[in-house]
Amino acid sequence: MNRRAAAVLVILIVGIAAGAYIYVELVRPGQPIDLKDELSESFQNILINEVRPGDGDAPEYVELYTDGGFEDVSGWILTTYDGDRFVLPSLTGSADFAFIVVSSGDGSDDLDLDDGQVTIHTGLAIQNLDVPGDEVGLHDSEGALVSFMRYGGGNGDPVLGNWPEAEDGVDVPTEEEYAISLMGNSESYSSSWLSTANSPGEPNAELFTTTGDYGGEQVLITNGLRVVEDFDGVVRPDLGRGENVTITAGPGVNATVVDMVKEHINFSLNFYREHNFTDPATAAGNEIRIRLVRSGSSESTGLSRSNGEIIIEVGARATKEELKVVGEHELMHLFQFRIKTDSMGGSYRPIHEPDYWWDEGMAEFWAVYSMLRNYPNMTMSQWNAMARAIGSLNWFDHFRDTNGTTPFHGWDGTWDSYMASFLFIKFVNETYGAATLLRVFNATKHYGPGDARNTDPKDAFADALNMTWSEIYGLFLSWLFLDSHHANGVPVYTPHVRLNYTGGAIGDTIGVRGGGGAVIEEVEVSNNTSFRLHLNYSGPAQNWTVVVLVFYEDGTNETIQVPLNSTTQEGEIFVDPHAEKTISRVWVVKSVTEGAASGRISMRIIPSIDLSYDNETASDTVTVQPGESVYEVVDVNNPQAFSVFLNWTESPSHWKITILRFWDDGTNDTFETEIVNGTWPGYTVNPVAGPTTITRLVFIKENVLDTPANITMMVTPTTEIPSNADSPMEPDRTYHWHIDPWDPYGGLLDGYLFIEFGTAYDLVAEEVVGDFFGMVLASNLTVVHEFLITPSSPLFQLQGYDTGLYYFVLVAGPPEGFVGVEAKPYDWP
Repeated sequence: MNRRAAAVLVILIVGIAAGAYIYVELVRPGQPIDLKDELSESFQNILINEVRPGDGDAPEYVELYTDGGFEDVSGWILTTYDGDRFVLPSLTGSADFAFIVVSSGDGSDDLDLDDGQVTIHTGLAIQNLDVPGDEVGLHDSEGALVSFMRYGGGNGDPVLGNWPEAEDGVDVPTEEEYAISLMGNSESYSSSWLSTANSPGEPNAELFTTTGDYGGEQVLITNGLRVVEDFDGVVRPDLGRGENVTITAGPGVNATVVDMVKEHINFSLNFYREHNFTDPATAAGNEIRIRLVRSGSSESTGLSRSNGEIIIEVGARATKEELKVVGEHELMHLFQFRIKTDSMGGSYRPIHEPDYWWDEGMAEFWAVYSMLRNYPNMTMSQWNAMARAIGSLNWFDHFRDTNGTTPFHGWDGTWDSYMASFLFIKFVNETYGAATLLRVFNATKHYGPGDARNTDPKDAFADALNMTWSEIYGLFLSWLFLDSHHANGVPVYTPHVRLNYTGGAIGDTIGVRGGGGAVIEEVEVSNNTSFRLHLNYSGPAQNWTVVVLVFYEDGTNETIQVPLNSTTQEGEIFVDPHAEKTISRVWVVKSVTEGAASGRISMRIIPSIDLSYDNETASDTVTVQPGESVYEVVDVNNPQAFSVFLNWTESPSHWKITILRFWDDGTNDTFETEIVNGTWPGYTVNPVAGPTTITRLVFIKENVLDTPANITMMVTPTTEIPSNADSPMEPDRTYHWHIDPWDPYGGLLDGYLFIEFGTAYDLVAEEVVGDFFGMVLASNLTVVHEFLITPSSPLFQLQGYDTGLYYFVLVAGPPEGFVGVEAKPYDWP
């Protein structure tokens, strides 16, 4: 400032009646307090925060800022060291942080701190802040230095405090609406000034342009929040999300944090676009607006609005990594908030309402993904350990009870749900790649509440992966409980229920929460007897997913997704504890994949019946209750071919028969048939005829009737490779019976005749190229006729049989050359 006078203005508050006014007293030379280059006990508790030199038209001002609890500033001196001093008056009210604007000219003063904003007018028309440069200082009532800054190289006064002599400060901005502003209250005070849009009495803001391959984005960062706006439904106010969000006014952060946020936003805007995300939602002027507020909590939190605004509440223990994750989480929301237009002109956003698992899972995953790229020395496990120490979202503390939250239906906003959603998106990325996530992102569409055009991300996933949501969720549960621990370090989950299988039947019924809740039931396998694991669920219509995780003694594991019948609401699988590898335990994971309502599911573990085949006949008879199944295991200990016959005496009858074949290479296959009021045609096996050896057969016999039924099974040796026919023969017409083997290693022999007394048959074999031996069995499996078919004698006759059903079984012969039989019935005798 030019030395214009030797007098000093003292601003005093004088009470008159119910009001107050500013009294300006001229103080003569010799009376002022000596201004010293000594640090006040209040040094930098109150900072010079913004300076705007006047240009003759607009008033000049100096803004002071404090966030350390307010002190009595009466008698403190604001000066440019050029013979001018402004003495601060007493202020009323209180505030944790406040902006004090000392402005030239006349105006209405506001000395009340309660709203965090004070305005003092000097009443002077002269300009005290020199252009192009000056020094500005604040001293306490004893003359000690509280704050100091220089701009434009100053005007010749010495620097005070810790301001470096070589630091000229920021030049006076040429734009009328700009000022010289402090961005952050850090030790790097002198280097934290920049030219920004003026904001007297409000937090300072910086506008910068991103750089990089995808740069050019305008980002406005505002440091602090003085007054809480109406943030009703702050995250998505125009979409009616209406979350219960509390926003607290607060001071800004230091310059280091501001610089980190600038670096983070620049990096992530490039990173997201590298992965083919297009444009985020922006505020007026096509800007992304970020407001930084110092939080009273240890962890940082963030909020975003569909109008392109982000608020980051910076925690007391924030690290650069945590700050990065919080900010970039909200940035991904801006990409989700961007309004897009379909081919028909309809407007939508790539979000899902009202279930926010997709939105929040994507935001958290991409934020962490971007952070790990930004800070490549950080691992996923290290990040979660850091987040845990801060008190932030982490997989050590959150979503540890998979039945404790319902993340995939509705949204409860708990950190358990955030972590569940994050882990699901991480599973998809690891298993199917980021391209799948982008495909689902682009396919998910929200036009508005209840709009028929809305596309659920679950449907988009099903389309992208060509699987049902239940199948996808089952794979996620398998990954969560197996791969996430080994590959990522997610802590091992603890089963909700533990059972011990010792060879007897066991079971229980448990409740599972809707919307993705999952119960882990561990079965310790302490017996080698194979068993069937039967499940039956009840309650409201739900989409259930059940996966069985098998743990072997050698440390390996595998996953089996249990097929469930939505009509009968049940399903079951067969477990052989002592097959190729010994099973030590299994986890049965039961989840209500869809629907909000919880459900109940019963599990029964039922030991199988064991038969051992050693080239000798073995048989048994069991009673099967209505709707129940019996598992019968045939251990194959001899390479000799054998036949399996089933017989039942009840009429009517209705059986479902399933055959599982287990090979010594660890593979297995399945054959199913259903017999209503009929008889079993037989099943024959050559254990060593295939590329590998059959080691075990499992016959599952289900009684479909509503009354108990007895069933007999007999395993008897046979010879060579059997063949089979694929359809029964009717006694009242002549037709060709084609032998169509299931495969070369054994199959169903479902050729049979219902013979009435007085009817005979000529059976003529076609294309016979070898000798074939066969036999006819009565319904009780006794042999009533044996026959031989040769190329020279392809005819055999069935005559003189009592009325009843008879099996036609081929038990020996070459594997090819007997392709059909022509059956000719006639009266006999």
